[in-house]
Amino acid sequence: MARFAASQREKKKVLYIDDRVPHCDLGAGFPRSNTIVNIIRELGYDLTIYPLHFPNEDNWEAAYRDINPYIEIALGADLDGFKKVIKLRKEYFDIIWISRPQNMKAIGENIHFLKEKGKIIYDAETIFTDREILKEEINGRIIAKEN
Repeated sequence: MARFAASQREKKKVLYIDDRVPHCDLGAGFPRSNTIVNIIRELGYDLTIYPLHFPNEDNWEAAYRDINPYIEIALGADLDGFKKVIKLRKEYFDIIWISRPQNMKAIGENIHFLKEKGKIIYDAETIFTDREILKEEINGRIIAKEN
């Protein structure tokens, strides 16, 4: 993961965490995430994508099919790998962008010490309350509606 680290010290560095490498052809919010990561790079930031839950879904060629080639992708690294990387790079990232609630839940306790160094952006990707309520109702649980 040290692909561009040595030569790019003056640039702001962003760690973008999502379920998988965000490709336009996946749906489920990934086209939006793809746009975000490519714009972050176009704005001049150094960027590392960390696919937290599906780190092995792409090989190197497939990973870059619609991702800027100057974006670092941490393929093959899972949640345990994240814990190691974030400790090794605790002074490296200026911004940690966390996409989706399950990713914030998975890594939240591992990034609390980074608040001093930089910014943490939590991107819930979509308002999912209605979806969760419907899921509970389908499973036979009644959700009380408050006035």
